[in-house]
Amino acid sequence: MWYPKLKLVKVGVVLLAAFCVLGALHRWAFVEEFPQDREIASAFSRVSDAQGRTHGYVPVPNGSSQVVMNSAFAPVASNVLTNKTPSGRDLSVSELDKIIAKKYDVIFKEFEKRRPNNTKAAKTVASKTKYMQIPLEFECDPLDLGPRRVGAVYWGIFAGRRDRLQIQEKYWVQLHNAGILTEVHLWDFTYLYGEKTKDAQLNKEWIHAKSKEYDFVKIKTAEMAPGRRFFLNFYQYYAENLGPNDVALKVDDDVLWLNGTELPCLLTFVHDQTDHLVVHTNIINNPVMAHIQQNLGMIPKSLGTFEYPHGGNIGRLYHNPAKGLELHKYFLANKKDFYLNSLIRYFERNPINFIGFNQRSAKEAYLVAKYVFDHPKKFSGSGDETAITTFANAELSLSDAAYMRMVVAHGAFYGQWKKSPKTMEQIADLYAKEPLPKVVTNWK
Repeated sequence: MWYPKLKLVKVGVVLLAAFCVLGALHRWAFVEEFPQDREIASAFSRVSDAQGRTHGYVPVPNGSSQVVMNSAFAPVASNVLTNKTPSGRDLSVSELDKIIAKKYDVIFKEFEKRRPNNTKAAKTVASKTKYMQIPLEFECDPLDLGPRRVGAVYWGIFAGRRDRLQIQEKYWVQLHNAGILTEVHLWDFTYLYGEKTKDAQLNKEWIHAKSKEYDFVKIKTAEMAPGRRFFLNFYQYYAENLGPNDVALKVDDDVLWLNGTELPCLLTFVHDQTDHLVVHTNIINNPVMAHIQQNLGMIPKSLGTFEYPHGGNIGRLYHNPAKGLELHKYFLANKKDFYLNSLIRYFERNPINFIGFNQRSAKEAYLVAKYVFDHPKKFSGSGDETAITTFANAELSLSDAAYMRMVVAHGAFYGQWKKSPKTMEQIADLYAKEPLPKVVTNWK
């Protein structure tokens, strides 16, 4: 009676051996198909091989802050998407595109079950993954930066609503005159802003007038495309045009306040860093950051409880204009309490109100975003923010981090100003009256 069982065991062993051989042949073929990029294949192999191990970062508790480590997603090489061949030649964006498209298809299958759009997976991710505070080993004194390592600095805006941009304009002029900012790029998305055609036309006229008023303000256009794909033009431009030492910032049109003295330190950090896909900042009126700020003692409990949004997505603050206004008022009265010499490492989605790229990370961000836009069935309704935060963090184990020394005030989210346009006007009025912070730096 044991003969049938023995036969089944033999069949099982043969099938297992055949599976291993096929897997080895697939891996060999996969790597040999792109011999100029074995490093990438190796990095992606480490993603799957390391599944279940903990991150290499050391969590740093801070007061009542609950630092959360994620054991579901493992660390990968910082240069996952290398820009060079083994011989040292820079790969073009089109070459990287072909490589990454193939390899994302492979890695995607391993992470398919953990996609945030999958309810069960989303609950699992949310229970294990939020953020953690990590040491900021980068030291920077705005008054003693030493020789400038950063090349050109581009300030890119999805433009835009003129009533918000009129407040931001004074920062462009100040930072350009200080020698910090090279160019302002106004990406003409005015057709998105203004429910009435007339208002959209006025916005367009305003940004084009600014390009004539200032020689450092340039208009950039994006091709019309279905869904949100037109945003991809923004990322492609910087992926293809940033020089080795250049830095690009993506800035929301309703960024209404920042400390320009700290900006050279942020730009230097973005230029130097090799670990992160996107570098965020310490944003005022941001659902994810408000939760973190409260846990770090920056926002008192007397303002209410700022919960961590499920999966880092939206949250109650997003739809609460009154609470947003209250946050802005508190910040303006207590600015000094919001500066922290630390990084916050994200594992999920986070709004991209003010983010920075260097040449490497600009190429990576474009390729990640392109992959998401090229697969609309897999990422129904997703945009650039989902791509370079949710998908990049949770599924590819690429890293987003916030540079907490750079504090930036973000006006209001769509859910806030849509619910109460009057409150947005009040927020804008607060910052319109706020004195422009002086820029004190020897960075030239």
